[in-house]
Amino acid sequence: MPDTQITGLSSGIQWKDTVDQLMQIERQPLIKKQKRVKEYEEKKSAWSQISTQLNALKTTLEGMDTLSELSVKKAVSTNSKTLSVRANEKATPGNYSVEILQKANGHKLISEGFSSTSDPIFTSEGTFTIEGYSGEEISFDVNTETNLSELKNKINNNTKSDVTASIMNDGTNYRLILTSKNTGLKSAVTLGGTATMEVDFRDVAISDFKRNKQNIGTASIQSYGKNFQGISNEYTFTVDSVNGGEGEGTIGVDNISLSVRDINGNLIKSIELDSNYVAGTKISITDDIEISFDSGTLAKSSTVSDTYTLETTDPTARDSIIEVENIRVSNESNAVKNVIEGVTLNLNDITEENSPINVTIENDISGVKALISDFAEKYNSVINTVRGYQKWDEELKKGGPLFGDSRATDIITKLNSLLSNINAGIDESQYYKTISQVGVSIKSEGKISIDSKKLDDSLKDNFQEVLKLFGFDYEFTGEGSDKFIYKKRTNNTIGGKYNIDVNIVDGKITSAKIDGVDAKVEGSFITGKKGNGAVGLMIEVDRSVDGNFSSEVRVSTGKNIELINEVYEFTKNGSLDSEKGKIYYINNSIDTSIESLNDQIRSMEYRLEKTRELMEKKWLAMESALTKLKGQSSRVQAMQG
Repeated sequence: MPDTQITGLSSGIQWKDTVDQLMQIERQPLIKKQKRVKEYEEKKSAWSQISTQLNALKTTLEGMDTLSELSVKKAVSTNSKTLSVRANEKATPGNYSVEILQKANGHKLISEGFSSTSDPIFTSEGTFTIEGYSGEEISFDVNTETNLSELKNKINNNTKSDVTASIMNDGTNYRLILTSKNTGLKSAVTLGGTATMEVDFRDVAISDFKRNKQNIGTASIQSYGKNFQGISNEYTFTVDSVNGGEGEGTIGVDNISLSVRDINGNLIKSIELDSNYVAGTKISITDDIEISFDSGTLAKSSTVSDTYTLETTDPTARDSIIEVENIRVSNESNAVKNVIEGVTLNLNDITEENSPINVTIENDISGVKALISDFAEKYNSVINTVRGYQKWDEELKKGGPLFGDSRATDIITKLNSLLSNINAGIDESQYYKTISQVGVSIKSEGKISIDSKKLDDSLKDNFQEVLKLFGFDYEFTGEGSDKFIYKKRTNNTIGGKYNIDVNIVDGKITSAKIDGVDAKVEGSFITGKKGNGAVGLMIEVDRSVDGNFSSEVRVSTGKNIELINEVYEFTKNGSLDSEKGKIYYINNSIDTSIESLNDQIRSMEYRLEKTRELMEKKWLAMESALTKLKGQSSRVQAMQG
């Protein structure tokens, strides 16, 4: 039936309006159900937001649920440009004197020059081998047509190779550079193989000139990729005179004198550039170094002489050498770890003679406070989100989507209860028993409040004791305690004290119990099974001596793990029913209700459509009947007239 109709032509009644009004009355039950669907959708959205906030809290807690994650240390160097330092949780607060005598270096080899990268470099077919840091000899098949570029690709395409290969153009020739991927004496590269090479590789160092910023002249100096070796050095090129005195002279026009001195100030060479010098002509400085001057000017004045420096480095493999508290230590890396336990020393430069750098390790109180503050912020976000959805709007006289929902209130109640209680498995002698003792407490509306000064003082006075409130802690006691090592736990492990009994025969664990319950045995490891709170607790056992060994292990999960486990009970969403959390089942129930309502709405819409059609048919029938009557009336009147 068309949507647009002209009604009442015979009856004079706008019956379509009447039908619309009647249908509005008929639709009221449907509208109520649609409103209920919207309310359920708002509830589901609310639970989704709560779940998001809970997972954010859980993620934060998981980053600070162990003592190692909480035990933030701060390392300070009095000269971070030369020596930068990092400390982890194992570092012990203290002061240390450090001198850097030598940095570690990787090995570098550069070939003689070739006119083209396509020049062949072998005179016979066979193998070319490289042995480096790993000690494994890597072999490459080569022949008389293998060129620089192909050999470079062969080396770089081998994932086991300890070196990288590159090609450099020194301005005249192409050279193959082999650079160790590692540093230290072990990084020394040895070449070999059965193929005969036309090329000679030598230890090399290459550098560019640095121009003094105060230079007046415009000329620059070029260094070439000539092979050279030796200890690190620095060469200074200074203009001594221009045409026998002061002034600015043009290269190739004026007579310019320069002196070359090494890092110790020793004169290495005097250079005389006369009017016959052609820019770009190479000049030998030592047996290993060549340079050339570009066109331009060089200057000498009473206050400033144009100066250039050329740094060279020793490319041979060597270990770093440092002295910590006057104890000499060598290391293959410039990132020296655990010479001071838990500390990484990054060697950036050599220290000046008799000028040690002081390294200070201290507990990072501000770092720990930042972790706790972040936790409090995420916790309060959960509380604010739940409270927001439960709030009563006085103006609208309406509650939020979860107004009066005890399941939402249950989240706040359980989390608040966990925060206020003493941790399960806590050491009875522990200095702090509750987090409120260190300035972290539950205040208005169930939110965390931090007394910054109280927390600061607690961390200063008893740093480790504060951390034990929040992070996982354990301790073995008893005669056999030295036989056991904690390995890991699961979310099902409950804090408490557990007795361990193990029997070892011929180096094998023949029986193991944790608190009287048989434990799972796998080699040297025993794991708690269902039957007590130790489920999932894994312990490594020393099997070197046969016998019966017993110990007690105290496991304190810490406040953060207790909260993680509780949050997980709300948010988990595994594949099995037993692996699904409370929010999953709440949303599942909401989905079922929405689906049921939508089924009812579809059925009601169908019935309403039929009801409307029936009404319109009745009105149309009436209009038709009236039209016929009017027609008959008109004919009768015509006959009577």
